[in-house]
Amino acid sequence: MVKRPPYVDHLYVLDENNEPRPAKSLDEWAEFFADRRRQVAFNEIGDMVVSTVFLGIAPNPFSPRPILFESMAFDAHGHGLRTLRAATRKVALEHHHTLLEECRKKLQ
Repeated sequence: MVKRPPYVDHLYVLDENNEPRPAKSLDEWAEFFADRRRQVAFNEIGDMVVSTVFLGIAPNPFSPRPILFESMAFDAHGHGLRTLRAATRKVALEHHHTLLEECRKKLQ
């Protein structure tokens, strides 16, 4: 049996239901990253952008639940206005909608 390299333990892909699961190999993870499903949500609000993506890597291996999703709002110059991270797709989408509302308020 081939031993898994330790870094693979922090790599994730989305299953057929778009739920995170550990990657079986670095090759599987790399192949998944070419998949458009990484983009969870994307909206333009005036000259701002809100984007939510599946990160696919657990930045903190000591966290009880890996933080695998990131929502960001960007201004017209591509500068990040705010970043929110989540362990689940559901919470990530809630964060996405929160950032959308914040951007809408900036336009008023």
